[in-house]
Formats: sequence, structure tokens, C-alpha cells
Amino acid sequence: MTLAFLIAGAAVVVTGILLVIGDSGTVHRSSTLLWTLACVTSVFGVVGLVIFREVPNVDWIVPFTAGATTLSFGLIWSGLRVFAGARSGGVIVAIATAVTMIAAISDTQSGMWNGAAVRFGVLACLSLAVLAICLDARMRRRPAMRIIAVLACLQFAYSLARLVAFLYWGAAEPRFETFFGAQTATLVNALCVVGAAFALVALRAERGREIVHESTGRHFVGRRGFARAVRRAEGDDAVRVSVEDFSTLRTAMGRGAAHAIELDLSGRLVEIAPEGAVIGRLGNGAFGMLVEGRHDLRDVVTGELKLTSEHTTAIAMIVDGYESSKGTREPQSARKVGG
Repeated sequence: MTLAFLIAGAAVVVTGILLVIGDSGTVHRSSTLLWTLACVTSVFGVVGLVIFREVPNVDWIVPFTAGATTLSFGLIWSGLRVFAGARSGGVIVAIATAVTMIAAISDTQSGMWNGAAVRFGVLACLSLAVLAICLDARMRRRPAMRIIAVLACLQFAYSLARLVAFLYWGAAEPRFETFFGAQTATLVNALCVVGAAFALVALRAERGREIVHESTGRHFVGRRGFARAVRRAEGDDAVRVSVEDFSTLRTAMGRGAAHAIELDLSGRLVEIAPEGAVIGRLGNGAFGMLVEGRHDLRDVVTGELKLTSEHTTAIAMIVDGYESSKGTREPQSARKVGG
């Protein structure tokens, strides 16, 4: 299990460093490597477990565990902290840490030292992270997420049962495969990893590229889809947008997106949308001036912020002062943001 722990530890360290010193873009790009590593190692391990488990001198559980570990901590640290918010993500991190510690203690007490209990602890954390994503309001509307949520519940229950068995019986813990069949546990684990991969795809699509035209509820993904959403917006219809780069929103504003403005402060481009909009990847310095003292800036640094009436009022006042300093008597941008 040494290789699995080394890979998982390196993934956690790299992700942590990126979250501390990097911006959202850095984490977004670098996390792709983690997801690729996790999926490749997991699939490799699952195929080995299911098809080639009788091959001598090959420990196929190592790549599977490495992939599951990378997926688990990658989801918890870089995914949920942004997706579920700092508070919800912190709770999940605390629970996952406790489960992993219990698994490590049970491994030590059993005298096995082969990482078996830790493996089930990691899988429990993984299923918990997947379940949290599937239960989010934005994900519940997708039928596939409900199926993945059921798989995650099964995986969590199975992993927790194995952990309890390790704690109670130690090295003599009963093999659940005896009751459910030799391949059942492997199949459940494989389904959980596949479900995690789908949840990650949905998570990445939700963060950064999804556009919702609120009057119709239709989704538009990508730059062209955003342009279509803007063209269909009429009157006071709002386009709720989460964008990855500045040029997409600038293009939308040029085509008449409702209530969207742009404001340049100290050379930084800032994008502002109506109450309830989700804004991604803002210039931290400029946005900090706009909502100073009204929001936890750590959320801004890690990704997205959902605007409230309090924020839009503060922004309207600042925009009004900015426009007035330029000699504009009637700052339309301030009137738009303020509602």
C-alpha cells in the first residue's frame, strides 16, 4: 500500500498548496491532472480486480486505492470547499478526517498494517463527498445524480460497516464477501468510483460554464450558448451566469445582457450582475473594495460568490460615486445594479 499512500499524499499536498497560494484558475487547471490521475488509476485497479484478480504477484488494489484516495480528497478539498461553501465544506472535511483517523486507528489495532481499514475509510469519505454533491439543490434536478446518490449511500454504508468490523474484531473481522459474493464489494466500489467521476464532470460543468435563462429554465453551456441566452433575454429578464473568463461577459454586455455592467478600478476588470447572480473569478483586489466588510473574501478567492441585495446596494453606491467622479450626472450602471 506504500505506492497508494504516496500518490494520495502527494495529491493532497499539491491540492492544498494550490488552494493556499494559487487563484481559482490555477486550481481549476491543475485539478484536471488530479482528476485524470484518479480516474486512470481507479479504472486500472477496478479492471485488475474484476478480471485479473488471480494474476500472481500483482497487488491490483494499490492503483484502485490510489485513485479512490485522490478522488476523495480532491473532491473534499478543492471541489466541495467552493461548491458547497466554506462552512458546509468544512463540516464535510471534519467528518471525513474523523472517519480516516478511525480507519487508521483500527488498522493499527488490528496489527495488519496493510492499509485495509484506511482503504474503506477513504471510500467512505469518497461516497460522502459524492453524496453531498448529489444532494445540492443545483444537482438534484438531474436524474443521473439521484442514481449516483443511491450508489454513494450503498458505498458509504458498506465502508462504514467494514470499518466497524475492523474496530470490533481487528484482524479477525468477518469477510462480508462471504455473505454477499466474492465480487459484490468490488462491484460496489467500482460503481462508486464511476459515480464519483460522473459527479466530478457535473461539478465542473456547473462551476464556470453553465448559463441559466431564468424565464425559461433552459441551460446553455459554453460561449455560444451564453450568446443565445443573452439574445433571448427581454426586458427585465435576468440571465444568471457563472463565467470562467472576462471576455464572455463582455461579449454578453455588448449584446444587451440585462443588468450587467463593467467597471474598471485600478486597472482591474470587474463584472457585476443582478441580485441572485453567481459571479466567478473576479479580480480579488477590485472586488474586495466593492464588498469590503460585507462578505467573507475567502469565498471570493476560492471561486464564486452569489450576490445578495446587500451586495448590490453597496455596489450601486460605489458605482454611483465612481461615475460621479468621472463627471457623469446620471450613472445608468448604478441604477441597473441597484434594481
